[in-house]
Amino acid sequence: MTEPDKPFKSATSSAAQKRRRLAGAIAKSAVSVGLLWALFSVYDIGAAIERIAAIDPSWAVAAFVAFFVSMCVAAARWGVVLRALGVKVPLRTLTSLIIMSVFFNQTLPSNLGGDAMRIWRLFRRGAGLQRAVGSILLDHVMSMVGLALLVLFALPWAAMLILDGAIVLVLVGIVVAVFSGLGVLLVLDRAFLSVLRILPSRLCDAVLQLSRDARVVLLGKRFVGPLLLLSVATHLCGVMMMTALAYGLGVAVDLGAFMVLVPPAILASLVPLSFAGWGVREGAMIALLGSIGIVPEEALALSVAFGVLLLIGSLPGGFLWLVTGNRADSPTSEDQESDMKGV
Repeated sequence: MTEPDKPFKSATSSAAQKRRRLAGAIAKSAVSVGLLWALFSVYDIGAAIERIAAIDPSWAVAAFVAFFVSMCVAAARWGVVLRALGVKVPLRTLTSLIIMSVFFNQTLPSNLGGDAMRIWRLFRRGAGLQRAVGSILLDHVMSMVGLALLVLFALPWAAMLILDGAIVLVLVGIVVAVFSGLGVLLVLDRAFLSVLRILPSRLCDAVLQLSRDARVVLLGKRFVGPLLLLSVATHLCGVMMMTALAYGLGVAVDLGAFMVLVPPAILASLVPLSFAGWGVREGAMIALLGSIGIVPEEALALSVAFGVLLLIGSLPGGFLWLVTGNRADSPTSEDQESDMKGV
């Protein structure tokens, strides 16, 4: 290839990537609009909006408080993962990155936008790209483990309340799937080495390192206890947010059932099929909360109120991004020394 051809090929590739991102954004927006239209055409959206407009302000404030507490807890969990990997970042920095990531997740078509921002900012602190990516992936693993533990602990209580046995089986399946996946991750570099060798060498090395890091994070006596507590606490904050909104909307609440049903509903909104989870979350809430006798219009109002809370609550993240811009953080000398251990 001649030198003049290289910029042309680079520009063509960049244009193709932009077209793919635009097509993905349009497709996800279409999914959200289609799902919401289907739900609103079946259920009384007018009644749901009236209910949201009449929400008790004190319970709305309580929900916002739970939302911001959840971000602090999530930042603390990520900090434990990073320390286990030999990377030290101040909690205030991690909290600001979490807040900004929520803003990106709410305003970009994909939930991966917030993760990409976290990886980039952590990489610019000198943590190393592999450590940055690995910390995000393991943070998500711990979030899933916390979800499985919460569902597992509350399942006996909720099984007596949930009317649909199929929902109970789905919840049991989530628990089994999470712990099975966790077990595979912990032995991936040992039990599945021959299978991984078929991957490109760099990808294979990254997967093997992730498995080794998972054992350090999940089996380290210093880290596993705090990680499990923070992981469960993150989802409990989500339950508290939804419970506060339910009280504010006048929806009958059974805390035990909410502890089991709300986290999977929130999890469904993270599936990258729609814009910021809109439509998917509402459908999941109607199906799951309907299993304990909550009528669709109430579940719809609750889900929409939750989405609005996330959108409004994410706005400080946009302000932080505008203030800090895309500049690299300036780690202290102590941070630099600990960061280099993870490179």
